[in-house]
Amino acid sequence: MGFDRRRSVTRRGRVRWLLVCALLGTCVAISTGCTQPPAEPQSRRALLIGIDGASLRVIDPLIRQGRLPSLAAIAQAGASGPLRSHYPLLSPRVWTSIATGKEPKKHGILNWVRPGGKETRELMQSSDRKVHALWNIASTHGRTVGTVNWLNTYPTEIVDGIVVSDAAIPGEVRNREMFFARKDAAVAADAPKEGTTFPAEWHERVTKIRKEPRLFADLPNPFEGDVDFPKWAFRGLLSTAFANDDLIARLALAVEEEIKPDLLMVLMPGIDKISHFLWGTLEPADSYPDTLQFTRAQRETSRQALLATYIQADRLIGALVARFGPEDLVMVVSDHGFEARVLAKGQTTGGHDTAKALYGVMFARGTGIAPGQLVRGVSVNDVTPTILAWWNMPVGEDMDGTPANFLGIDDPATIATHDTSPVKRVAIDLPAGAEDAKLDQLRALGYLQEEHEIE
Repeated sequence: MGFDRRRSVTRRGRVRWLLVCALLGTCVAISTGCTQPPAEPQSRRALLIGIDGASLRVIDPLIRQGRLPSLAAIAQAGASGPLRSHYPLLSPRVWTSIATGKEPKKHGILNWVRPGGKETRELMQSSDRKVHALWNIASTHGRTVGTVNWLNTYPTEIVDGIVVSDAAIPGEVRNREMFFARKDAAVAADAPKEGTTFPAEWHERVTKIRKEPRLFADLPNPFEGDVDFPKWAFRGLLSTAFANDDLIARLALAVEEEIKPDLLMVLMPGIDKISHFLWGTLEPADSYPDTLQFTRAQRETSRQALLATYIQADRLIGALVARFGPEDLVMVVSDHGFEARVLAKGQTTGGHDTAKALYGVMFARGTGIAPGQLVRGVSVNDVTPTILAWWNMPVGEDMDGTPANFLGIDDPATIATHDTSPVKRVAIDLPAGAEDAKLDQLRALGYLQEEHEIE
């Protein structure tokens, strides 16, 4: 069940090492002492960027038009293609699968709200997650981490690094209280002041960074100014969603500047939020009832605003990727696509419920990823195993995913589970003894091992 070091090096890596040995004259043949290469240096870093709801239906044409140069560069240097999700296509479920390599029935985040209680509906929190996430695993293995706006990261967890939870972003908690917990504006909670960041002093940093200028002043917020949008499009919400993507990228850059983490995870939700209301600009008008029709001017204004959200995301991706070298791993993923749907009491034109929205996107480049590859047969469960395998770290046998095809690792190192210790949180919202009970269960299953066995 321990980390099998004999399997931690790929065949390609052995061949490269033998060639180096031969060139340096350090060995004439394998039998004269040229052994397996050492483990990859820990300095190799990984960047995982989530762009919620991004669809190849929009991305592919924009890349062909030269309007998404950052994603185009990643595709040219590495791999790109569709990323299969799983039903129901709810963001908390899927983003937690992306961060754990496990199906929702294992990780425990099933919806926006906790099950039960028709009168009182409470948002799910990090303490509802039953398993270790990628940031926990990386910290356990001696790597520093930075996590910004990943879903269900409040209350924040104690890691070797910095966590800015999704509850730290303006409006997020309040909007979810109203949309998903069905609370009216008068009782919907404001963002909490405690437990939204780790370390705690980053709460003030978030407040300070919010007041700083946007990264790209030449790309104006399309929802501001004298522009014509349908009344049902919640223009204020969409304006905030567009602005918050920029804020999230600035927060991530600040984390990068302060600790230069081995793993940086960033989630930008603007595309999803804006697509719910403006996706209809990409669909035939007869897909919608009379109450959801755009005027000709509104259709063009709204379509350009939706495309501007993709273009801004690409610019922000470029700013983040610029901090990582060509040998580092860069992955950009989305949790699902989009389709024509009338939801939320007839106020939306886009959604993600059927096979038309099952596939999101994946872009990846870095050492060991040959340029120009197509992502084939990869699912959201494969993201965490791919990063672990790229780092030559063991993949959990209890994970539901495997390393992506473009890594060329058919037999990764494995470990029974990474869930061998309680997750430490700034504010634990669990019944007394719940973590101890979980440990007892792991011991009974034989999953708990001595620390030296899983280094």
